[in-house]
Parts: sequence; C-alpha cells; structure tokens
Amino acid sequence: MISDERKKARHRNRGARSGIARALIDCPEWLEPLDRVDDFGWLEPVLKLIVAPPGVNRHQVSYSVFVDNTINRHKRFLKPVVRRAHWRRPEEYGIERILRWPLVDISHHTLRSTEHPRLHHLLLNFDRSISTIEFFQAGLITDRSDPIGCTPEGELPEPRYLFIERCNFCEWIQFDLDVYAGKNKELEKAANALAQYIDHLCAQPDLHPYRERYPTDLRDKFKGHSDWFFRPKRPESNVRVIDSDDVRTRILPLRP
Repeated sequence: MISDERKKARHRNRGARSGIARALIDCPEWLEPLDRVDDFGWLEPVLKLIVAPPGVNRHQVSYSVFVDNTINRHKRFLKPVVRRAHWRRPEEYGIERILRWPLVDISHHTLRSTEHPRLHHLLLNFDRSISTIEFFQAGLITDRSDPIGCTPEGELPEPRYLFIERCNFCEWIQFDLDVYAGKNKELEKAANALAQYIDHLCAQPDLHPYRERYPTDLRDKFKGHSDWFFRPKRPESNVRVIDSDDVRTRILPLRP
C-alpha cells in the first residue's frame, strides 16, 4: 500500500514535470549555436504554433521557426532552424514512479538552402491569413460569460486547440483560435500546412541541436519553487506618475 507521503511526493513530482513540459512546449527565448558554429550569435522565434488540448490523456505539440537576430550582425547570418516539441503526456501520466524529467521529445532541423523557398511560401500564406482574422466583439466582461456566438447551440463540433504567435521584426501578434465557433478557417489551414512541413523537416533532426535558453532553471520546479507575487505600494497622494520615453518612471508633483 502506498503511503500518504509517497502519494504527496508523486503528486508534487507530476506537478513539477508538467510545469517543465509546458515551458518546453512554449519554446525557449532563443537558440544558441554550438561554439564551433558561432561564438556569439543567437536565433529568436518568429513563429510558434502550439496545439495543447486540456487533459492528462492528450498529447501536446508545438512547432516553431527560429532566425538569426544577433545584434550588430549584417552578414554571414546563422541558418534558420525549425523546432518541434512533443509532450507524450498520456504515456507519462501512466507511469507511477517518480521521474526526473517529463516525456518531451524535441527536434531541431537546420534549414538547407533548398528548403527555404517552401517555408518562405508557407509563412507568406500564413501572414496573409493573419490579416483576415475575425475577432468576437465582447467589450468589458465581468461575469465570465462567452461572447455571443462563441459556443454554438446543439451538438458541438470537434474542438480546436491552436495557439499562434508570429513576429516579423516590425509587428508581433498572439492569437488563440476559438474552440467551437469555427472562425478563421484560413488561418487554421495555413497553420496546419506549416505544422506538416515542420513535421517533415524535423523527421531529419540535427545530430547536434543548439542550446535552448530559458529565463529560469527549469529544474528549480522540482525544488518546490512556486509562483512569486508582488503587491505594489499605493502611490503617494501628492504625486503623479508619468512614463517617460526611456522607460524609466518620473514622479512629478500634482499641480494645485
């Protein structure tokens, strides 16, 4: 019979692994090449597609594209890299013993020049579909209600769980497809085409993948580190806070 302490330890371990897995699925902040490739540059994500249905018996997967964004670099750019991460969550959940790492498979593929045109075409088509996004009008929601039309009446269609993030070094957008309403079919179609091509490329993974940079040590989750909360102080009644152009905060006296 499993003791209560053992059950608690297993529960904590599962929670920590889930936190690590979600960070891996969400993608690193940047990729850092091996020193023999480049000793100071990095690649940043310009596309993220995340399919993350809820539930412990559902697989989660993400697809991303990384390109060189090294400051002061104007030539000899690093080759783009596509990344695929697959969280085998049902298999992991079925394991009773404590694991040191989640079952997340990550593959990198450095693009060959012959692969550029196809990915470029798919990204252009994806960008065009972003420009046609339909968004439900909701205004201020104070009662957790969905906007009208979000959940159709009657039998519900197959749910969709697709999150996108796109950057073109001029603009940046994040968008979640609705689950049931069926809007933005062209965007979904373009995202699926990109995912299929990245799947195809990552079936030929790099033998020596790049290092992945995360803002915190993911292993700290096993140490029980949780969220950190901060409560700001109330501003003094006789000052006015204004944001300056250089991001610093200036405190100015209120005019009488």
